[in-house]
Amino acid sequence: MGISKQALEKRIEESYIELRVSEKNQEKLNTFLKIIELKDIPTYTHSMRVGILALEIGKALEKNPKPLFFSGLIHDIGKIGIDNDLLNKTDNFNHKDMEQMKAHVMIGYRILKKINPFSAEIVILHHYYKQKDPYPSWEELASRQPHIPLSAIQKASSYALLLAIADVYDAYVTRKNIQLQRIIRPEETRKYMIADYPNNSDIIDQLYDKGLLGTDYARVLGIEKKQKKNKKIK
Repeated sequence: MGISKQALEKRIEESYIELRVSEKNQEKLNTFLKIIELKDIPTYTHSMRVGILALEIGKALEKNPKPLFFSGLIHDIGKIGIDNDLLNKTDNFNHKDMEQMKAHVMIGYRILKKINPFSAEIVILHHYYKQKDPYPSWEELASRQPHIPLSAIQKASSYALLLAIADVYDAYVTRKNIQLQRIIRPEETRKYMIADYPNNSDIIDQLYDKGLLGTDYARVLGIEKKQKKNKKIK
C-alpha cells in the first residue's frame, strides 16, 4: 500500500482544518485514536484511512462529510475490548473467531453513546448492511437505549451505509482476503463490493464512476502527491 502512518496523521490534521473541527472535538477524536493506536497499529491506520475515505465519499455524494469523518475515525473503537491475538489472526480464522470479533460493534456503541451519540448510531450499524452475515442482531439493536431522537437515528443509518462501504473497501485493498489469500487490487473490487451490498449497487456504481473506488487509493486519500513532493525535496 505504501501509505505511511505519518502521512495519514498529517492528512487527518489537514482534514480537521478543512472541516473546521473544533479544538474540543479534535481533542476527543485524537484521544480515541491514541487509544486505538496503543491497542493495535493496523487498526489505527485502518481507522485513519476509513475516516479519510468516508470524508471523500461524503463530499462526492454531496453529504455532510463531518459525521462520516468522525465516525470513520472511531468506528473500530470497540476493538479495544477484543483480544490482540484475535485482532492479529490471519490464518485459520473460523466461525468462533468471527463470533468473538462481532462483539466490537456493541462495545464501541457503549463507549460512544454518551460521548457522541450520533456517531454511536452510525458506528453500531457499520456491519449491519452486508448481504452476508450482517451484525449486530436485530435483538441487540432493539435492546439499546439511544440518546438521540428517532429522526436522528434514521439520518445516522444513511451515513452508516456509506461508512460500511468505506470500511469494507479499505479491507479489500489493504488486507489479505481470507478466501483468495491475497490483497484484492482496486480495479478488481467492484464485483466484490456489489456482491456485499447488492441492494445498494447504485451508490457503489456512483463511487466507482466518480473515481473514489477502484483506482489509486493514495490519490483518493489525498496523500500520493504529498509523498512524491517530499521525495523530490530529499
